[in-house]
Amino acid sequence: MSRPELDRRLTDLRQRLPQMRQQNPHDSDFWAAFSHETRSLSRDTLSAEDTSWLQNRIVSILATP
Repeated sequence: MSRPELDRRLTDLRQRLPQMRQQNPHDSDFWAAFSHETRSLSRDTLSAEDTSWLQNRIVSILATP
């Protein structure tokens, strides 16, 4: 997956995060849903640089209130 495609999907994930939290009020349910979403992003073979970039973006999404 190209970085622009990853960026598009991460932007979509960030926009859906409040809805995911509302639909999964229990922490374990939220983390299972979030993990499912992020796992699909990293299934492709990514370079070390892209993997690091992806991980940093995920951390940034989670840090956003």
